[in-house]
Amino acid sequence: MVQISNKRLDDYISSKLSSLLFSLLGKKKNKETFESVIDSIFSSVEKIMILKRVGIIYLLLKGIKKFKIKSTLGVTTNTLDKYSLIIEKNPLVYNKFIKVIQKDKLTLFLEDFLNTLYGPGTPGVDWSSARKTQFLIKRKKEQGL
Repeated sequence: MVQISNKRLDDYISSKLSSLLFSLLGKKKNKETFESVIDSIFSSVEKIMILKRVGIIYLLLKGIKKFKIKSTLGVTTNTLDKYSLIIEKNPLVYNKFIKVIQKDKLTLFLEDFLNTLYGPGTPGVDWSSARKTQFLIKRKKEQGL
C-alpha cells in the first residue's frame, strides 16, 4: 500500500498538478476522459502520490526553492533530495517538462506585463481585482503553480 503524508493538498494546487499531468501524458482534446481513466486505474491515494511526484519534478526543474516545494506539496526533504538526484542522473528524460515550463514562463511573463500596464494605480482599473491578480502572479512566481 502506498503511503503519503497526512498533509492534504490544496484544491487549487491539486487541479494545477492534474492539468500538468494531463499536459504531459494526455491529448489536448479530452481532458475529462483522461481524468476518468486515471481515476479508474489508480486509487485516490495513488493519484495523490503520482501528482506529488510530477509536481516535485516540475518544480525542481523550474528552479523553485526546496522549502517552498516542501511546504506547498507537503513532502519531506528526503523525498526532494531523492528526486533531485534522479533529475541530475537523467536530465534528458524530462524534455517534456522543460517544454511545459517554457510555456509557463512565457505565460507568466505576459501576465506580469499586462498587470504592469493595467495593475493597481492605473486610472480606470478596479483596484480590488488588480490586487487579486497581482497576488496570484506573485504566488505563481514563488510557488511555481
